[in-house]
Amino acid sequence: PVHAPAPPAPVPAPAPAPDRGDGKYGLDWEAKGTNFFEDFDFLTSDGNHGASDFVGSYEDAMQAGVAVASGSHAILRAGSRSSHDFKRVTGKIGTKKSWKHFLAAVRFHHVPYGCGIWPAFFTLGTGVEWPTGGEMDILEYVNDQGSMT
Repeated sequence: PVHAPAPPAPVPAPAPAPDRGDGKYGLDWEAKGTNFFEDFDFLTSDGNHGASDFVGSYEDAMQAGVAVASGSHAILRAGSRSSHDFKRVTGKIGTKKSWKHFLAAVRFHHVPYGCGIWPAFFTLGTGVEWPTGGEMDILEYVNDQGSMT
């Protein structure tokens, strides 16, 4: 017998924000659409001393072609070769906000992997420098390995 393909799984609704003390849940913050990068800082530090030459602003990232925000999605990618030997221009972002407790709902359409690639989504402790403040990896791909988290 021939079976029809299964319908795609429904996309879950966005998760509610943590309880604000009044017993109700609500959305506290979202990064979405053309304003996706608005509440992020572009970070230039490279604690891994890797192959990334991080841009310092959204404007620089747009000009280098490594950050794009449209109505339906945002892209952060590796760009062209840097003026520094063996490096590529790219972006590294961190939120301007911090939370003691949070629930995140994230949808990734494409996560690249391959030699020299290290896409990651993680949290850091607040008020204490990494690595002392800790790190919680949510998604991390290193080089040509599959997902590590």
